[in-house]
Amino acid sequence: CDDENDDATPIVMHIMSNGGAYTARSVGHILDSRDDRYQQQHDNEDLELFAQSLKLGCQVFDSAPCYLNAKSGYNVINGLIPNPIIGIPAAMLFVLLSSIPAAITILRGEPTFGEMFWNDLLNDKNCSRQAFLYSDEDNVGDATKKNLLTNERNVARMS
Repeated sequence: CDDENDDATPIVMHIMSNGGAYTARSVGHILDSRDDRYQQQHDNEDLELFAQSLKLGCQVFDSAPCYLNAKSGYNVINGLIPNPIIGIPAAMLFVLLSSIPAAITILRGEPTFGEMFWNDLLNDKNCSRQAFLYSDEDNVGDATKKNLLTNERNVARMS
């Protein structure tokens, strides 16, 4: 262990569901934005210690993250409302209303929120150790996307 990390204790960041993935994404942004200008404005030893501790520790993605698209949104709403007379129309309305901002973003040639969210998770280099706990039978999240995410992050970790 080098002198720089002598005070750092490895931490485990348990990322539960998509809410936890949003938090992990925000933490990643904060850690990535540390630069000279940030250091001049904030004398935050705690943030530096947290960054070092996270590097030494691990992230556990528990039932997360879910690739954000119309299908996952439909499945979430439909799963929350078990009565099909209410659940199916509510899920369809959610998909319709959430597709409008996504369509505008696509027409502008910009990535959607879901794409930015996913890319941020793919490119997060703040912790090299991670574990992913999820089921391929989860009807909300796309297991294929989660498998790709785990593979990409493992490749990045090895390089």
